[in-house]
Amino acid sequence: MNLNSRATKEGGHSASDPSDSPREEIAYPRRNINQLYCPAITYRCASGALPRHGSHAAGQGEMTPCVPCAYKICNFEIALDSEFTKRVPNQRPEQCHRSPRASSGGRPDQKDMNNYDDLDGTMGYRRGMNVLTIGDGDFTFSLAVAHLVVRGAESKNNINHPGMVVATSYEDSQTLRKVYPDFDKTLDSLNCFGKSNVVIGYNVDATRLDSTLPKELQSKNNLFHRICWNFPCSAVKSGQDGQNDAMEQNKELVRKFVANALPYLDEECGEIHMAHKTKPPYNQWGLEK
Repeated sequence: MNLNSRATKEGGHSASDPSDSPREEIAYPRRNINQLYCPAITYRCASGALPRHGSHAAGQGEMTPCVPCAYKICNFEIALDSEFTKRVPNQRPEQCHRSPRASSGGRPDQKDMNNYDDLDGTMGYRRGMNVLTIGDGDFTFSLAVAHLVVRGAESKNNINHPGMVVATSYEDSQTLRKVYPDFDKTLDSLNCFGKSNVVIGYNVDATRLDSTLPKELQSKNNLFHRICWNFPCSAVKSGQDGQNDAMEQNKELVRKFVANALPYLDEECGEIHMAHKTKPPYNQWGLEK
């Protein structure tokens, strides 16, 4: 990935320009992204495949690379890429092409937040999405996602897609109440979104979604825009989970989860999100593979 087209517009030369000397080529860094893992929408925005905010139809809007997203993906660095970063300096996140601020110059109000379909609220979660959370201990993550994706009562656009969160746990409700003192408080907050917008599932096995999800969802393929599992790990009674002796077991757990999750993903823009610790032995699992 490179932003040479942007550099050219600002007085620079493309790295592929035959008139460039070798020294000039080095000034325009390239990144090998063959093994890059990032939200698909961020990559599309960085590469210039998305129109600016306010131009929803294909072919409309200025199709140019997004500087904040490109920096986010490629990690252009002032010291190592000094010449390039002078010509194409980084920009604030609100200058992203998907942000209402990029076109309006002001902060979007709550009405805009509820009505704008393509707003990248946080880490690719937007109003109107359907999200499945797996293994959410006290459901606070699911609650945070619900605030991002479920439309408010004042929203008037796309009333057929109000957004939905299916919050699931491997444990039953009784166990969760024993472990998490504020569990009922969080559950009440989730229920305030309404039964059609938030569904709670207990004893949901990530490797057997087709038989353990709430019954009304088991046969609904291609339903979710995001399926999330934070810190996947096999259950160990002693509490010493994720250790080296269980590494292969945990790898197989992740493989089965992905295989089970794929049929439930939206075919066009569905993504599986997993977050994990970056220290050993967790970083030795090879989750990206």
